[in-house]
Formats: sequence, C-alpha cells, structure tokens
Amino acid sequence: MNKYLAPLWLIIILGTVFLSIHFFKPSAHPENEDIPKIETLNEIIVKEKPIDTTEQEKSFDQYIAAGDDYYSKGIFKEAVDNYENASIINPDSLEVLAKLGEASLKNNQPDKAR
Repeated sequence: MNKYLAPLWLIIILGTVFLSIHFFKPSAHPENEDIPKIETLNEIIVKEKPIDTTEQEKSFDQYIAAGDDYYSKGIFKEAVDNYENASIINPDSLEVLAKLGEASLKNNQPDKAR
C-alpha cells in the first residue's frame, strides 16, 4: 500500500499544477474577453480605405482579374486592394470574399481575413 502512495501523490500534485496553469493563466489577448460588435466587410473596407471615384470605372471582373494577377505575382497588398474594390461592387460574392481572405492572410492581416 505504501509503495503506491508516493506515485499517487505525485499524480495528484502534477494534475493540480497542470489544471491551475491551464485555467488561471492570463489571457494572451485581453481585448477578446469582451465580444466586439461584428462589422460587415463593407464597413471595414470603407473605414480603412476611402472609395476613389476614378477606380469605380473598372468592372467587377476587371478587379478580380487584376487581383488574381497581383496574387500570382506575390504582390498581396495590391491584390487585397483590388479584391476590396470588387467586394464593394458586389458584396454578396463568395468568390471575392474567399480570395480577399486568402490574400489578406498572405499579406499578414489575419483580422481582416477573418
């Protein structure tokens, strides 16, 4: 009986330490504790980049094609800009949202990608 007592206490202490570290460690992102208002894609785009009226002359397909071209060349910021302009023209397009998310991730903007 006594030979099982030491390993049992060791398991109990290690389990307590593990659980206390897991549950009581400080949050890496304290701002995530309060659930923020979910913004729509257009609100985010308008807030970050004002709409240029000279760029409105392009069509949705032209923006997608330009964004794809920049994405394939590895120029992710320009790709994101073109996908954002395409999403302003057609905000319900799932294609442009997926491409915008991928380009934003490659451009190190995970919040915008989400």
